[in-house]
Amino acid sequence: MRTHVVTGAASGIGRAVAERLRDRGDRLVLLLRDADRINQLRPSFPGAVFAEADLARPATLRGIGSVVTGPLDSLLNIAGVVDLAAVADLDLAQWDRQLAVNLTAPAVLTREFLPHLREFMRNTTDVLA
Repeated sequence: MRTHVVTGAASGIGRAVAERLRDRGDRLVLLLRDADRINQLRPSFPGAVFAEADLARPATLRGIGSVVTGPLDSLLNIAGVVDLAAVADLDLAQWDRQLAVNLTAPAVLTREFLPHLREFMRNTTDVLA
């Protein structure tokens, strides 16, 4: 069974990807912003592991890799935010939020889940050798 961590599974592309993976029988670890979103999604994803992860606050993601045991096939950083406006009209808080969610959080998540991704690669390399 394949295991995937998915951000952004509450809606849009992230939701569609999570549903597709669920439907083919893969194991899912869904990272969601808050408990309300987790409670909303839980009935649609029986068997999934849920973890609260506010990507707008990357410092809070420390240790999130512990929600996975064993190898991890993929980390799907699908969550994202964008404030569509002229650069002159964006304030610092908007810039900070976009950079946190779209750049810093995916880097932190990659660092956190890297041991599990490497474990998958070691197992795959053994199979392919």
